[in-house]
Amino acid sequence: MTSAVVAFLLLEEESSEKVKRKILRDCSNPLELPETAFIAYYRLNKEAFRMVLDTTEGHLTRSKVPPVLQLAPSLRFLAEGSYQRSVGNDSSISVARSTVSTILDDVLKVMERFICPQWVKLEMDGTEKRRSRDYFYLKYKIPSIIGCIDGTHIKIIKPSIDEHLFYNRN
Repeated sequence: MTSAVVAFLLLEEESSEKVKRKILRDCSNPLELPETAFIAYYRLNKEAFRMVLDTTEGHLTRSKVPPVLQLAPSLRFLAEGSYQRSVGNDSSISVARSTVSTILDDVLKVMERFICPQWVKLEMDGTEKRRSRDYFYLKYKIPSIIGCIDGTHIKIIKPSIDEHLFYNRN
């Protein structure tokens, strides 16, 4: 077989693989999952997912991947903290890891611009901050804490006493 024929066959094989992948992706619909599985995967219900999708889809135009398949793996990444294992094995999201890596940046920027200002707020007056600080100190003996955000690791200066209380396994 000549090298030109081999190259043609490889190109043909590669292009048919891309077509299969596109067909598979276009048939993917994470909203077909049962509600309990959906909540476990994405950490929000389908109604909230649709609300986020409605808010963001007009702004997710850089990629050829449909907005629902940009949002789903991005939320899955945020729920799991990783996309290597969860998104790569997810049959309801047929998107390659490299594609997830590309679209994740876009989705997070759109969410930061259009979702966060409306929903992510820490509005506490001085009295509420003092009450919260007292609660955390009395219950956990951790000074100067006014709130917690699940799954968020914030670098702090190592305390001089009771260092073991501030150990973070991550």
